Formats: sequence, structure tokens, C-alpha cells
Amino acid sequence: MKRGVLLRSPLVWLGLTVALAVASFFMMPEPGAAQEPTAGAEVRLGARQNADGTTSIGLQWREDGRWRGVTPRLSVLPADAEIGQWYVSSSVPVSVRRVEAEIRVEDEDWDWWHTRGVLTFAVGDQVWRTECGLLRLRLDENAIRVDTLANCDDGSSEQVAADMEEYANGSDDHLFRVMARLIADDDIELRMQRLFEGEWGAIEQTPDASLVLSQRGRWQFTELLAMPLAPAIVSGELRPGATISTEHRRFRAEVDGEVKHSRCGDLTIIAASVSILLRTATEDCSGSEPLFSVCALKNLSQCDRQQYQTYHWEGAHDSHAKIELDQGDIRRVVEAVYADYVSNHPPPALVVSSRLGSSYYRSDKHHIAIRPEHRQLDIVLHETAHAIIHELGLETGHGAVFAATIAEMLERYAPLVDSRVMRANAERMGVQIADRGPRPISNDGIEVVREVICGLGEPGQAMCDAFEDRRPGGSKAG
Repeated sequence: MKRGVLLRSPLVWLGLTVALAVASFFMMPEPGAAQEPTAGAEVRLGARQNADGTTSIGLQWREDGRWRGVTPRLSVLPADAEIGQWYVSSSVPVSVRRVEAEIRVEDEDWDWWHTRGVLTFAVGDQVWRTECGLLRLRLDENAIRVDTLANCDDGSSEQVAADMEEYANGSDDHLFRVMARLIADDDIELRMQRLFEGEWGAIEQTPDASLVLSQRGRWQFTELLAMPLAPAIVSGELRPGATISTEHRRFRAEVDGEVKHSRCGDLTIIAASVSILLRTATEDCSGSEPLFSVCALKNLSQCDRQQYQTYHWEGAHDSHAKIELDQGDIRRVVEAVYADYVSNHPPPALVVSSRLGSSYYRSDKHHIAIRPEHRQLDIVLHETAHAIIHELGLETGHGAVFAATIAEMLERYAPLVDSRVMRANAERMGVQIADRGPRPISNDGIEVVREVICGLGEPGQAMCDAFEDRRPGGSKAG
């Protein structure tokens, strides 16, 4: 191949970059007043038919109201270039605008109930303050999308910006190259490619990018082409030792030396009472799951590090136990299950009310509170497990002992749930689980729960059958 000739690519685009040392720029003032670019970079492609029959191909970009480029030093189409044959130029570095954003934490206590505005998202001097302690960030190849809550009570979302290109406040050098082919002897079609994450990719071009070269020795240029923004850069420190950054179109979260990456370019930051929850998409991008529970330094002793991971872990495995109970049945289940583990101590009282903010076990009052929409067996067992563990003095929160306890309780009182699968998936889902939970001192509660479930008729029939199958000699034929 002759030096300076474009790389030839029949019907496909080659992924080869040719190094180019640029000694000088081809500059040209922009006629009229320069306008602020609306995307990452504004470029135009040029071509010139030379006296020897070759065709020079050029690329220019607009900077500070002037066109700058390396058109005299780019490769050329040979004089015998075939009609319809694509040729690929060497690469050219172009400065591309991008958004450089910062996540900030306003209140070091992270007290959602009092501040509700613990998070801010800043791009240069432009700052958005979340009013409900929730920020969702989504990265794609060229943009960042930001959402927060419009209403703290009903959970409705509000988009801060679709792509934020108007707030671009930084830049990054990207490599571009030109593809060219002759449509006719004097008619040439030009296309753009960008090197992105190690691969050359075509850039969508709305304006017509073909030229009729009517005069030899004269440069002609296409209409203006708007290149997409460079990928956004996001950084932030939630507290010392807990940081967020971007890496290859993913969010990178590091908490006390442990590093995890987001999926599908999705990261949601939620300020809870004494922690900040980081969530990301599931592997198939269809849902979301916890990434980290970040505890404030001053609240480490009170912080429940795997609360949200445990919720997600249980929800992924206990669907068979989502059997709705009435208030009387809930009381029977709580009392019977509690008595299987704790002796000489009254069971927790039961409160069922729609005025509750959530369902929970309150240790200082020794009662279990259940919202009406949470009257399922799995939730009742979850809160009862808290009561048992607290009374036995084993731990607080959703630690490793709690995880072992709820897995074993589901196996005892909801036999359709496979606790072995739960254990096998615990570490993958960010849940530490102890080798075993507290040992029951009685099995009487199993029969009480079975009677409750079997008394529900059709809603509890499958679980009722599972209880029967587990009895000695109780396996059914067929």
C-alpha cells in the first residue's frame, strides 16, 4: 500500500487506526457569528479532487468560532478508486464536550425524616437538590439522565434532564475517522466513525454527506454534523471511604475497600434514616436490586448493613409464602412460632393499622406492627424472626444470624420455599448468612401454622399439600 493512501475496506469497515503526526492545522474563520454547539462537537467533512486524479479527504471541527482541521495531512483515495468501494482514513483526535457532574451529601447525619434533601447533583454552577432523598442516574453511550422524586409521599418521579447536553462543562479527546466512497466519477459520499471503547462505530448523520466535486484543487465541505457528547463523568463522596465514580459507562461504587459496579448504566441513591442505599439494575436490566448499604461513620453501631440486601434476597425466594392472612390468623402464627423458640416470655403484641409507615418489630414495646397490605405469611414470619432474635439476645437488624433464622423458619413454616437455594444464592446477592440460627425448643408451632394455612382453602392449598407431603408416610402418589 502506498504511503498516504486510505485504508481500503470492501463492504465492511476496518477497525484499524493509523497513527498520524500532525505538524500544522488547517484553519478557516467561521463566517458570521459563531454559535454555541448543541452537542459534543461540530464537525464537517471535506473533499478535494487533485490534479493527479487522487481525491483528498478532510475533517474539520469548529472551535472558538474558527474551523480547525488536518485536511492537508489526511490520506487520499487513489486515482483508480473503484465506484462504490469504501475507503477508510487515518484517525484524527477531536476535542468533544461532555458533562462532568458531582454528587454531594448535604447532611452528614443522613436523617431522611428531618431533612429529605440530603443529596445534591451539581454540574458546574448548576445544582439540583433532591427534596425526597432519592436520585436516579442513568448512563448511556453519550448522555446522562437524572431523575428525582416529585412527591415524597406518593413516590412519583420527576426527570431533572433528559440528556443534559446544554450543561456540558468538560471535554475529552476522541479519535474519529472518515469513510469515503465514489458514487460516480465526481460524486463522493462521506461518513464518520468514532473509536469508542476499543471499537470503531458509525455515527448517525442526519444532514446529507455527499459532495459533487466540480472543480479540481478546491476544497468542498459537507453540512455541519453534530457529534454526540462524550460519555459523562460523575464523581462523589458519600462519606470518607465511600465514593462513586464512572468507569466504561458504568458506575463504580467503593465502600470501605469493597468495589462493585452498576448494571445497565443505572444507579439509584436513596437516603434512609442512618444509611444511604445504592441500587442498580438486575442482570437482565428489567428490575433493580441493592448494590451497597452505606452507613454513616457516626452511626456505624446502629446501621443495618444488609437490611436492603436481605429484603431483596427474601423477595427473590419466598414467593410461595406470600399467602394472605386475616388478623386472627396473624396472631395465631406469631404466638405459635414465637413459642417454638422462646420459653417463659410472652409473645409480642400485634398492631395492624393503615396509619403505620411500614411493617416492623419494635423491641422497646415488644410488638409487631403490620400494615394491612403486608398481611402475608412471609412478612409475618420476617417480623416474628426479629422478635425471637431480640429476645434471645443474638443480634440486631438483618445480620448473618437473622438471615440464617429466616431461611430456617421459611423451611419449617412454609415448606414450599427452598431454603437450600436461598443459602446458595445468599453471597451472590450480598447477604452474609450464619451457619445456623437459634434452635427451636418445640415443634408445636408447625402444626398451628399448618392448620391456619390449610384452613384458607384454595389460596393455601399448595402449601397445605406441602405440609402433608412432609409428614412421615404422607407423600402423595402422582
